[in-house]
Amino acid sequence: MFDLYSEAGKVIQKALNKEKNIRTAIYASNFKNKKQLLRLCCETLRFRNCLDRILEVKELHDLITELHFDRYLLYVLLYDHIFGQGLSKARKVYSSAILKRATYIDKQLETMKDMIEEAKGCVTQSSTVVENPRYARVNTLKWSFDEALQALQDEEWNISTLEPQEHNDWYKIAINSMLKNQVYIDCHVKELLLFPANTDLHQHWMVTSGYLLLQDKASCLPGLVLNPKAGTCIFDICAAPGMKTTHLAALVQNKGKIWAIDKASDRIKTLHAMIEKAGAINVSTYCGDFLRTDVTNNKFNKVRYALLDPPCSGSGIVKRMDQLIDEEERVNTSRLRSLSNLQAMLLKHAMGLPNLKKIVYSTCSIHEEENEQVIEEILNDEFLRTHFKLIKAMPEWPHRGRANYSFGVKCLRALPEIDLTNGFFVAVFKRRKL
Repeated sequence: MFDLYSEAGKVIQKALNKEKNIRTAIYASNFKNKKQLLRLCCETLRFRNCLDRILEVKELHDLITELHFDRYLLYVLLYDHIFGQGLSKARKVYSSAILKRATYIDKQLETMKDMIEEAKGCVTQSSTVVENPRYARVNTLKWSFDEALQALQDEEWNISTLEPQEHNDWYKIAINSMLKNQVYIDCHVKELLLFPANTDLHQHWMVTSGYLLLQDKASCLPGLVLNPKAGTCIFDICAAPGMKTTHLAALVQNKGKIWAIDKASDRIKTLHAMIEKAGAINVSTYCGDFLRTDVTNNKFNKVRYALLDPPCSGSGIVKRMDQLIDEEERVNTSRLRSLSNLQAMLLKHAMGLPNLKKIVYSTCSIHEEENEQVIEEILNDEFLRTHFKLIKAMPEWPHRGRANYSFGVKCLRALPEIDLTNGFFVAVFKRRKL
């Protein structure tokens, strides 16, 4: 059995060391109760400054030097001991070590009242933030949209169609006033459903069996914009965890072929699991560095469409736990520059596919460096500009790229505060007829 506290410590360590974002680390964990793990990690990070101050107490230093507890595990144990549910369910070696030093901890807490109130205030403030609805895409590889609606109605869900947001305030009111049993059919993405924000569908049979896939609306836009024809060959680059891959498979009705590549072996395992769960039988996956992939290899001659969703800062992801990492840590200019260079290289390499007709570039980032600046670099490349043109992505979408770029209107941006999705950027290139 995997221990909650040690698993939470590992998640927090990976998040703070920038190895993975919190959400990815949690879902990669073998701890079964993801919701419980998420809650503990989230709350621990809220009080991190307080916990750092407590760990300054010299009587606690031997926990690290002698008992070999790591700092991240101590964060979790101290949080639950002081602010959480207590350590009654913790392993005895953990609880006894903390309780033995409780007097020193309490003494330090007496000097920290203002800091603690500030941390608690942060919790109160964040709890008032408007949350996005829970999005779920009907997996049409397993059943039809109508069958899904009927199954939901049989479970007494009240289903109605959500009209396009002609007035944003009305749209927000409609979303934020959803009743507990209400479901909206999305107005932009076919087969996407909106559930109330606090709906937990992770253990619902439709989700566990792959009939519904929990995918943010913005993440559905790249596949929608690519709009591949059934029976054609597609290259999904940096494909893991596989939500866009399975969406592409659904769009082409499992016909044709999808090449799906990702560099990290652990992410490939996640990709395999998602593909199997969704029933996407037209996908061939492989683990490798796309920049080292010979795109002129004969096996890629039939590729007509490509989707590139490269590694990015993830700054558009609307998850309250991601906001717990300091702003200074999340916005790093040198890291953005490095990511931007990688993203441009990947896009240029993908455009080398000899018979490529159309390619979509997308990120879940809000930063220009990873979005418009990457597109600008492509447009400044004479060879690529000669062979590809930037076309307007999803013209009916109201929010476009940055206005300070002449081509900005052709790009698409999903805005968390307005569209109630993750922050996203999408651009699409089409091969010119020479």
